[in-house]
Parts: sequence; C-alpha cells; structure tokens
Amino acid sequence: MPLRYVLAAAVGVALAALPPPEGARADPARAYPPFLEYEAYYAQFIRQRPDSSRVATVDHLTIERAAGSFLLERGELVLCEPVGGRVCAAVFVGEGAFSFTPASAFERAQLRRYYQTATLTRGFEALVLVFADTTFEELSRTLSFTTRAVPARAGRHFEQCLEYVSRRKEKHVDPGMARPILEGRVCDYFHAFVEGVDRERLFFEIDPSRTEDVVLWREPPRHHIGFQRIYPREIVCQFARGAADSGATGDQRRSFAIRSYRIACRIADNLDFSAAANLECESLEDGATWTPLKLYEELEVDSVAWDGRPTRFFKDGHGDMVWIRSDPPMAKGERRALHLSYRGDLITNVGDWFFVKSSVGWYPRDDSRATATFDLTFQSPSRWHLTSVGKRVASSLGRDVTTSRWVTDTPVRNAAFVLGLFREESFGAPGAPPVTALMFRGKPDPVVFRRGSVSITSGTGMEDKVAADVARCVAFFHETFGPAVSGGFRVAEIPALRGEAWPGLINIPQTTFSGPNAAAEDQAFRSHEVAHQWWGHGVDYRTYHDHWLSEGFADFSALWYLQAGLKDNKDYFAVLDGWRNEIMADRRSRPEGGRPAGPIWLGYRNASPADHALVVYKKGAWVLHMLRSMLLDLDTMDEGRFRALMRDFYQTYAGSTASTEDFLRVAEKHAGQDLGWFFDEWVYGSYLPAYRFAYRTRRTPEGTYRASCRVEQAEVPSNFRMPVLIRVDFGAEKFAWYRAMIDGPVTRFDLPPMPTPPKRITFNDAESVLCEVHAVAW
Repeated sequence: MPLRYVLAAAVGVALAALPPPEGARADPARAYPPFLEYEAYYAQFIRQRPDSSRVATVDHLTIERAAGSFLLERGELVLCEPVGGRVCAAVFVGEGAFSFTPASAFERAQLRRYYQTATLTRGFEALVLVFADTTFEELSRTLSFTTRAVPARAGRHFEQCLEYVSRRKEKHVDPGMARPILEGRVCDYFHAFVEGVDRERLFFEIDPSRTEDVVLWREPPRHHIGFQRIYPREIVCQFARGAADSGATGDQRRSFAIRSYRIACRIADNLDFSAAANLECESLEDGATWTPLKLYEELEVDSVAWDGRPTRFFKDGHGDMVWIRSDPPMAKGERRALHLSYRGDLITNVGDWFFVKSSVGWYPRDDSRATATFDLTFQSPSRWHLTSVGKRVASSLGRDVTTSRWVTDTPVRNAAFVLGLFREESFGAPGAPPVTALMFRGKPDPVVFRRGSVSITSGTGMEDKVAADVARCVAFFHETFGPAVSGGFRVAEIPALRGEAWPGLINIPQTTFSGPNAAAEDQAFRSHEVAHQWWGHGVDYRTYHDHWLSEGFADFSALWYLQAGLKDNKDYFAVLDGWRNEIMADRRSRPEGGRPAGPIWLGYRNASPADHALVVYKKGAWVLHMLRSMLLDLDTMDEGRFRALMRDFYQTYAGSTASTEDFLRVAEKHAGQDLGWFFDEWVYGSYLPAYRFAYRTRRTPEGTYRASCRVEQAEVPSNFRMPVLIRVDFGAEKFAWYRAMIDGPVTRFDLPPMPTPPKRITFNDAESVLCEVHAVAW
C-alpha cells in the first residue's frame, strides 16, 4: 500500500469530521413512510444511481463505524437517488484507506489467518455505502453538495456493489439491508463495499438483525470456475458490538416468533402439492411492518391473510423469500394468526421412489432456529404411505384417499414428512424405545447415485441392513445417554445422497462406500443420523459457534456405537485414523498463500463445505475422543468418568439449547480440573501438533530397567501442552500404560522402573492426540 495511505490512516481520527454513532444505538423509529408494495421498493432500490445534483468534493473525511474506519483522503462523493423518499446510498471515488481492528482476541486470530495481521489497513479507490442509519444526515452537515458531472466510475462501482447484495432474477435484496428501507426505519444498518487499489474487494457491514452484528467479508482470491462465481464472499471476521449475549439462541435477532403451525396439505395423484398453513405469530418488537419468511422456490403463494384479512405479499417464482406486509403494524407482544395458501412442484419420483425436493422449505418459516409446535394434516393417495414428524393422532381412509393427522407434543425446531411405497415393521430391544421401519415395497430396481468415490444404492434390503441395526443403535444411545426427547422412532429409506434426521423421524439412504473402511464408514454414516435424536434434537446447539455439539457429537457417538455397541475396536480406530489423515492432509495440501482451516468454534464460517465437514464434524468428534482418553483411568482402564460426563451433559440440557461454554463447565466438573487450556487449543484454536519421539532403555544398578524419553513438539505455539498415552509392550501379551504431559518445544521424562526390558514403546497409543508422530533415533 502506498505510504500516503498509511500516514493518512494514522491521522484520520484527528481529522475526522463525522462523529461515530456509538454510545447509544440509533432509535429504530420510523422516519419515512413504509412501502406498501415490495416490488415498488425493489424497483426503486435496484434502479437508484448516483445523483448528479448531489456531488461533493471530499478532503480528509473520516467515517467510523464500530471496528471499521474509512478515511476519504481526497476525491468526490455522490449521494444516490432517493428510495422511498430517503437517501440510503452514496459512492466515493478517489483515494482513501480502510482500517479494521476486531474487538476480540478470537477474531483478531481469524484476521491473522487471512492477512497475517491483527489490524487490517487497505487503500481503496472507490467506496460504496448503503445505510439506514444517520450517515445521510452526517454527510449533509459536513459536505457541500452541488450539481455537476458524476465521476465516470461511480455508477459502475454502485452496480458492482449491488451484485453482491441482490439477485435480480429473484428480485431479492439481503433482508438485513432491505427491511429498514421497506419499513422506513432509522436503525444502525450500515454496509460498505470497498474497492481496493489492488482490485481486492472487501465488505464491511453492521446489521442489527444479526446476533453478531459486525461483519467483514472479502471476495475470495479463487472465486470463479471459468465464468461461474462460486463463492462471492467469505466471512473474515464477525462479532457483536459490545458484550456478546451469552443467552442468545440462534444467529438472528428475530422481529417476530412463530409459536405454532397448523398446516393442511393435499398430495394429488399426479404429485401436485398444495397446502394451507396457519401460523400463530408474536411480534418481538414495536412497529413491525414487513415480515420475511422462506418457502421453497418452486412453491407459489396464492393468498396471505392476517387474522382473516388479506394482506399484501411478494414471492418471486425464482426465489424462496416471501415478504408479507402487516397493516396495521404489529406492536411488541401482539399475537396474530397468519394464513398462507400455496401450491407447486414439491415432490418428484424416480420409478417407485418418491423424493421431497425440500424437506426444510415445504412450509413457511423464518430464518432462525426457533422451535414451534406442529399440527399437520395430510391428504394423500391411499396406495402410498405417508409418515410425518409428530404422533399420528388420527387416520381415516376415504375413497382412494388417506387423511392422517400428526401432532408434536412439545415445540420442535423443524418438521418433515416422507412419502413412498412402504410397509411398516417394528424393531426394538428390551428396555429401549421401539423403532418403526418403513420397508420399501415397490419395484426392486434400485436407484443409484454417484458422487466422487461414494455411490449410494437404494432399495437393497433395508430390513436386513438398516432397520435392525438402527434399533440396536437406538438401544445403545438410550442406555448411554438416557431417553431421547422424541420418544419413539421411525426410520425410512430415501433416494438421496445424504441422511436426514428430524425429531423422531430418520431418513437414511442405503449406502455403499468405497475404500478400505467402506463397511465401517457405512455404519458410522447411518449411526450419525440416529445420534441426532440426542445431539441436535435432544440437545440443540445455541449458535453457529456451537454447531459441533450437534455434528461432532453425532459423529463421535456413531463411532462409539461402532466400538462399544458392536464391539468393533478395529473399525473404530480405522475410521478415526481415516479422519485424522484427512485433517492432516488438508493442512499439507493448502495452496501457497491459502489459509488453513479454522477452529471448530468458527462453525459455518469454515467457508467451504470441505472445511466445514473436516472441522465441525470430524475434528469435533476427535475432540471428544481426546477428552475420553484424558479421563480414562489407566489403572483399571475404566471410562466411567467420560460416560458420566456425556450422560450428565445430555440430561442437563435435553429439550433445550447448549453452548460450548456449557459443555466446558460439565466437562470440568467430571474431570476435576480446569480444561480451559484444552478448549483453547482444540475448540477455539486450530493447532495440529507434530511430535518427534525418541527413547532409550538402560538397566539400573538395582536390576530394573528405565526408559528415558524425549519428545520434540512442533507446528504449535510454545505453550501448547497435551497429555499423551504411552504403551509399553513387554511381550507375551503384557502391557503397561502411562500418561505423559508434553509441554513446550522439548519434553524429557523417564518412565517408572520396569522389571523386564520393554520390547516396544508406543508414543500416542490409542490415538490419544490428533497429531503426527515420527519415531526417531535417540
């Protein structure tokens, strides 16, 4: 970056003309008339352009918002045309500098992962601002606007900004940006598109609708395949202004809550789907005028009404967003009944197999992970079998039509249904909840899917390969963790590339993995979905940071069942080793300049699907395996403390949400020691140690044998420490185990005296640490 930008950034605060709007958040009062129609808002917003009647010369102007500071050193700033009577955008073209310092040590570490610095400073040649806060008023007080030619590049930069926050085909604008303008509110919303001098694009946003309302994105260096953009933006840092709300559930600050659903669905002979949904909604803020919901893109909304009164709404045929107007606006705490009628192409078939295209989008929902009760009625052709989330409280057979009603006893996060040619059969173990399997009874021709090295073949003997095993798996988890919140279980085979778990309903494809651990991977794949009845539905995760409490716990539980439930120790370690190799290979194979995968606590912000699966799922399972090893009693080889920990955590939080910090507290109680260092290394950090282990044995004057060990630790900070299991093999099936704390770059220690010389000493026995080990000579 040119030196002048660095110097300008240093003096920018002293020259700041705009005071930061901190201290008190902008009052979300309505200062402009709300839009009556979404399409009118969209048309004005997407067509606004820099306004030649509002151009100002800028000389050393600083705009500060939360952790971001924008120094407009010299150039021209143009306000954009009004939208709904208000100016909500501006474009600066000239020389400037953007400075960003995250508020927390964790986020500063993430910034280092991308940019090798804890404070980012970048020069820019253009800046586009979109805002619903007081930016327009502040600019109007500070600058003198006149009528003159708009800088040549201003319009192009504004259109480029819109490419990242809107989708024209769907008439979609990011909801956090759209809603304040739609409702005519003044709030803290602020978005900045930064066009760097080296063509690097950054995006800074304050979005009050998010729990973590400050976000810094970047355009990934490798974001295209040919002409197709694959990852338009990736999150670099994200955090809350001020102290984070430790009790917050979900990643959105909701404006309303859906307390209950009552949905009547009809499935015709030709698979046409239609539904009438009645939602009991409660407003969580005053003056809510527009409500965004999501509904599968191929479903068309016919009508919407509040308390029986029709209202305005918008849903484009290419998108999944439904915008619903509240007239009059809703008051905080007010409850209303929302009715939607909709229909469309939701279900498809391949031969005798049926597939619901969107198991999460078939009913209207908000973008949160809140729970609600469900009362679902389905009318479907009698020759097919339908199963839903909830208890079947009624079923009647009419003329070629079956009507069934399903009700959830308690609020659940999501609901789904399965349709197909099935017959029901019950499986179960004594003392465990029964499992009802839906056995495919259509044509035997299988449906085969292939993706990379994995193929999935449906319809190949579910009763022998899946249903009975699921019943054993349920029995193991029931005994290990305690009763599942959902009670009974139904399991169905679906023609898909993935399994799905819903409260009390498990959809599992009949899988065939390739590779040396095919059978074990297949087993773990199925058991993972069963485990979600305990981890994900029984204990739900609080925010995206805690997603590993669902996926990592389900992966580990699946392996635990493989080892302890099916008594298959070999396959347990085979799969665990395979995951270790994937994690280590990923670190080694990163391209030059590519950032390493992030920590578990980063959740979905491990941007690519591969990173997310490796870190949240597989490394999350490894963390539990390492914790299990740490709590193992080496004298008796008893793992009672770990079992008690997992059972205690489940039963404490069953039916509610839990955070990583909640799990840490329970783990420390059963470990009897501080475990903050362990979580810092493995959950909040992304370290993977490499060890070089050497030992030598000598006979002592007393006639015993002593082994001296040396461990060199690399690829981690100097204060990184881990207890590692060491096994001493004396031959003739005689072994001894020891635990050594490896702390710092070099650790030396002696094992206790031994009566006979060891045949072999194994460092990191039973894969006690996720690491690389190299045996070297003394």
